[in-house]
Amino acid sequence: MELIYDDSNPKYCYMRVNGSLNSAAAVSLEQAIDEICHDNMNNLILDLGGCDLLASGGLRVLLTMAKKIMAAKKKMILCHLNDSVKQVFQLSAMGKLFLIVDNLDDATQMIDG
Repeated sequence: MELIYDDSNPKYCYMRVNGSLNSAAAVSLEQAIDEICHDNMNNLILDLGGCDLLASGGLRVLLTMAKKIMAAKKKMILCHLNDSVKQVFQLSAMGKLFLIVDNLDDATQMIDG
């Protein structure tokens, strides 16, 4: 898994996941989000456009991070989900627990209000 992030915007942190989000990669993602958001919990836009596999460990980390971010009264928005990742959310019925939009523009609009 490759993780690309940009925290230069004061309103949100943008992260893009490339590759498989399996159990091993999920641990790395959780550590990266904790490290980046630790001092200043911010809104998070997580771009899964490059994610080709979302396993149960990845879902667990996404749920854990969403709870932390929502507890801080911020938003975690997922965008650019490909068909296989969308299907994981639909089959697991976890899609209802996340803010999911088509693209980055829609995500930033949700934050900007």
